[in-house]
Order: sequence, then C-alpha cells, then structure tokens
Amino acid sequence: MGLMQGGPELLRVIVGHVAKQLGWRTVRTKQEVQAEASLGEDSLGDDDAAERLEEARKAFELYDADGGGTIDATELMEALAAADMEVTAEEAKEMIEQYDKTGKGEILFDDFCRMLGVEPPPQAE
Repeated sequence: MGLMQGGPELLRVIVGHVAKQLGWRTVRTKQEVQAEASLGEDSLGDDDAAERLEEARKAFELYDADGGGTIDATELMEALAAADMEVTAEEAKEMIEQYDKTGKGEILFDDFCRMLGVEPPPQAE
C-alpha cells in the first residue's frame, strides 16, 4: 500500500518534507510526521524504493498543473497554497532555483526527486 491514499494528503506530506529541507517550521499531524519520516529512510528494499519513486511521480504530477513535465514557481506557489502554505513569488522562485539544474526557472522530475531525498530513475543513454 502507498504512503498516502488521497492526493491532498500526499501533497501535504511532500510539502512538509520540502519545507523541512528548507528549514521552514510547519505544523504537521502525527500521520504526516510518520509519513514524512518514511520518506527519509535509508535502508529501503527495491520494492520500497520503487514505491517511493511512484509516490514522488504522483506528487510531481500534482504540482505540474499544466502537464508540461516541469514545475515552475507559479505551479509551486499554487501547490503550496493548496496545502495551506502561502509563499511569495520570490520565495517560490528561490525554492525552484535551489534545485533547477538547467537554469530555466523550473525543475524536472529528477530534480524533484532529489528535493525529496528520493533516488531518481536511471537516465536513459
């Protein structure tokens, strides 16, 4: 079974994890704390790693509102607002810049995985 069943709950867990990485203080439920802790486990089997990658994919798709395959600052702001975390445009831009490997002001799925501490899928050669 997955980390969370509904999209909004998964989104809150992901947002909490990102906020923790950025040093933000947030208030979370006991379930969210437990779910977030499971995102950071280092000794995962292949099945668990695959499950975490799938959950990261689902979260990415929630954030990627236009379906363009990237998350920009506007999409991040909207996703955070949906999780009751208001950020300014400048804060969202700074969050994106921390993980933007291309310099285009958006993050790809691999960048998003790194943001969450999830091993990204292997690159096709």
